Amino acid sequence: DGGGGGNTTSNNELTLREFEAGIRDIGCHKFRGPNEKERIAAVFRYLDPGGEGNVSIQEWQILDQLWKEFVLSIQEFVQFVIYAFGDELEYAWEELDDDGSGELSEEEWFQAVKRIGYFGP
Repeated sequence: DGGGGGNTTSNNELTLREFEAGIRDIGCHKFRGPNEKERIAAVFRYLDPGGEGNVSIQEWQILDQLWKEFVLSIQEFVQFVIYAFGDELEYAWEELDDDGSGELSEEEWFQAVKRIGYFGP
């Protein structure tokens, strides 16, 4: 144990095995399914861009920055939608969901935001 969290090596770096154990320990079920190990490994590889086989504290902290950017992007989009359509988000959904399916494919999303003039992140 690295003295801090229970699932770090003594040098405060996280291995894939420790990452998998940590996901289990916190009760995260987001990766459940037939490719669970591969999906977890893909996230780990993203956090370990140098491919050293462990994630440093500095690499881990990238998650915090990514989360902040994600939240800011969502806030900016919601502000744009309120500006463009008013407080009733259902009107915006009707405009975005061009085919009325109740879902947006990636292609439909890109076409819709272009159509409504959103050029955000």
